Amino acid sequence: MDRGGMVVGLAALVFVAVALLCVLGALRIRWIWSRGGVFECQLRQERPVVRPWHSGLARYEGNHLGWYRVLSLGRRPNVVIHRRQAELVEYRPPAEADLQRLTVGQQVVAVAQRTGPSGHALWQLGMDTECLTGFMSWLEAGPPGEGRRHQTNPR
Repeated sequence: MDRGGMVVGLAALVFVAVALLCVLGALRIRWIWSRGGVFECQLRQERPVVRPWHSGLARYEGNHLGWYRVLSLGRRPNVVIHRRQAELVEYRPPAEADLQRLTVGQQVVAVAQRTGPSGHALWQLGMDTECLTGFMSWLEAGPPGEGRRHQTNPR
C-alpha cells in the first residue's frame, strides 16, 4: 500500500472511532434520561480538593443522587450524594467567578456529605431554581422519624 492509501485508511479509521464515541456518548445520555428524575446541573468539588466546574446530568436514584459527567462514557455516576449523609450548607446566586460556567438564573447549592468518622466532602451544584426546589424537597424527604440537618437560608 502506498503512503497516500495509508493516510486515507488512517483518516477513515479515526473518523470511525470518533463517530463510534459520539454514538456511545449519545446512547449513554439517552440511557440516563430514560430513567426519569433527571436534571442538568454543574458540579464542583470544594473539599477535600478544590476542582473546577463540570457539566453533567443528575439523577435521583432512591436515597442517593447520582451525578454523571457529560463528557464521559461510564455507566456509573461520577459522584454519588447520599441523602442520609448529606447536609444542605447553603444556596446562593452565583458569584462573579462562578459566572464563567454558570448562568445568572442558576443557584449554587453547597452540600456537605460525611465520608467517614472524621471526614466529609463538600460539593457545589449549579442548577436552575426549579431544580433547586426539587433537590431541596428530595433532600428533606427522608424516611419517617429521620431528622434532617440543614440550613435553608441563603447567604
